[in-house]
Amino acid sequence: MPGALREVRLLHGLRGRMRDGVRLSADVYLPASGGPFPTILTRTPYESGRDVFIENGIWWAERGYAFVVQDCRGRFNSEGVFHAYVPEIEDGYDTLEWVAGQAWCDGKIGMWGRSYGGLTQWLSAPLGSPHLTCMASHVICDDHFGDCHYLGGAFQLLLSLAAAVIWETNLAIVTGRQAARLFQNPKFWAHLPIIEMDERAIGRKIPYWREWLEHPTRDEYWRRLRVTDQYGGVTAPAFQQGGWYDAYPGSALRIHEGMTAGAATPRARTQNRTLIGPWSHEVPETRTVGDLDFGPDASVDVREEERRWFDWQLRGVDDGIGVNRHGKCPGYRH
Repeated sequence: MPGALREVRLLHGLRGRMRDGVRLSADVYLPASGGPFPTILTRTPYESGRDVFIENGIWWAERGYAFVVQDCRGRFNSEGVFHAYVPEIEDGYDTLEWVAGQAWCDGKIGMWGRSYGGLTQWLSAPLGSPHLTCMASHVICDDHFGDCHYLGGAFQLLLSLAAAVIWETNLAIVTGRQAARLFQNPKFWAHLPIIEMDERAIGRKIPYWREWLEHPTRDEYWRRLRVTDQYGGVTAPAFQQGGWYDAYPGSALRIHEGMTAGAATPRARTQNRTLIGPWSHEVPETRTVGDLDFGPDASVDVREEERRWFDWQLRGVDDGIGVNRHGKCPGYRH
C-alpha cells in the first residue's frame, strides 16, 4: 500500500449497459490522479448514495483502489424492474465486463459486499468471468431455499416479507420502530392466505414473493440459486466473514469446504479465507452481542482484514495472509 493517503474524486451516475439494453447506475470513487487502479465492485439494492457506501468508497480510493458501487436493476438510479436474485446472475457478469473496459480499471476486480451484496457475488461467480479476481462476501446463505426462505422446510414468514417490503418500498416499515400499528400486531400476521400478504402490506403484488410461496420444495426454481451446486464454475477465491450469532455461519463453513474441494481453479481452491467469531449479521464493531461480552479477542477490524485480502489478491502484496497459520482447515480463523 502506498504511504500517504490519496486525494479522491467521484464519478457519479455512470451507466453500464447490460446484455438486454438496460443501463445500471454506478458511482465510482478514484484516487484523484494516476491509474489505472485495482478495482473493488459492490452491487446493492440499498442505494448507492448511502453513507456506508460513500464512506467505503472514500476509504478505498484513499488507499489507491477504484471503488464501484452499483444500484441493482430497478433500484434507485438504475433502469429496469427489480426482481430478487435471478437477474443478478447475468447482471453481475455484465457489470464485471463493463468495469473491466473502463480506463480507470487495471483489469483486476474484486467484489465486496454484505448480505444481499454478498449474494450478488455468488449468483454471478459460477459464470466464470475472466475479470473476477476475488470476492469478499460476508454473512450470506449458500442455499436460498433451506437456509433462508424455508428453514427446516417451514416458510420464514417475517424474514421473507420484511425483505420483500424493504426492497419494494425502500423503507424498513415492517420491522421499524413506527410499524406497530401497521404490522406488529396479531391481526396483520394472522392474515390468510399468506400469498396475499404482499397486497396487505403495500397494496400491490410482489412477483418474487409469490414465486417463493409457489415453490415450497427445493425444485429447479431454487436449485439455480444454490451456491453449493455450482462451485465447479467458480474461478476466483473468496474471503468470508461470518458470525456465530448470525443466521448463516454454517453456510460460510460449507462454502469454504465446497470451494476447497470443487472450485474451478487451483487458486480458487487453495486461497479462500474464512473469519468467524461471536458476532451477529452486522459489521462486528464491538465485542458484545446482546448482554454477552466475549472479551478483547472478539474485537476485529474487518475492513483491515479486507485490506489485507485485496492487497494480496489484487496487488500481490502478501503480509502473511497467504500462509495458512490456523490449523488443519486451510484459511480458517476463529
